Amino acid sequence: MDIDQLGNDAKLAATKYFTNTLKNPGQLEKVEQLKNRISRKKTSTEAMLKTAMQSQLDGVTIGMEQLKDALDDISKVKIYLSQTNIHLSIYHLLGTSCKMCAPSKCNILST
Repeated sequence: MDIDQLGNDAKLAATKYFTNTLKNPGQLEKVEQLKNRISRKKTSTEAMLKTAMQSQLDGVTIGMEQLKDALDDISKVKIYLSQTNIHLSIYHLLGTSCKMCAPSKCNILST
């Protein structure tokens, strides 16, 4: 929706409301009461909007923290996989070396 259109719709609704509310001259005395009621409604609406925005912001903050934690975990897993790959490569090289020599004389794998 277009924000300008929403603003225009709000102005038309307000004009219609006040036109209907203040039809009789005697109702002009209620203008101050109407102003106070509208002010309270506005304050209440702003408080609800602020609460909703804060709730959304809290949700986004929690989501961002969870994404950061997941990224940290992925980094740790990458490091562990890299270390495991290095250890497997070394083990493979040592295992190949030990198969070539006599098992009774080989102490490479026992250390």
